Amino acid sequence: MFAIKGFTIFVICVLMIGIGISITLPYLALYCTEDLGMSAGAFGALTAVSSLSGVAANSFIGKRSDRKWDRKWIIMLATVSSALGYTSYAVFDNYYILLILVSFFSGLGAAAMPQIYAYAQESANESQYDDKTFAMSALRSLVSLGFLVGPLVSCLKRERFKNRNQAVPVRIPIIVS
Repeated sequence: MFAIKGFTIFVICVLMIGIGISITLPYLALYCTEDLGMSAGAFGALTAVSSLSGVAANSFIGKRSDRKWDRKWIIMLATVSSALGYTSYAVFDNYYILLILVSFFSGLGAAAMPQIYAYAQESANESQYDDKTFAMSALRSLVSLGFLVGPLVSCLKRERFKNRNQAVPVRIPIIVS
């Protein structure tokens, strides 16, 4: 598997994305409703609009990346955009500003994962490695591993910062990412 050009980097990226998502999402609802004062319905709307913007951005970006856009740049810009989306939670507390910024940045950031997979598939096809299917399956399973590791790390951080507000477990992964 590691004979595939860039496979180690793909492994690290996919694992970190899985861990990052699974660390932040459980506390994001608490942070938004308790610390920012959003209603559950408002948080649901924020999440829905943000998710729909990710679908729209993925459709737009995916068509162009298969034809002419450089996947490396798309991945880099998508991860920076995602980081800006998560940073918006730490910087802004106005619902409408968050709705716009998080939807825009997280929507563009949602393209990172499919572009990593597509780039890894291209690298696998160009390599001399025989079991490309296994390599791609292993890469995809690392997101699941991230979802197993992330909540553990999140709970340990939550316990460490027990007497502080919800913002701490949300902000730390932003800084690490």
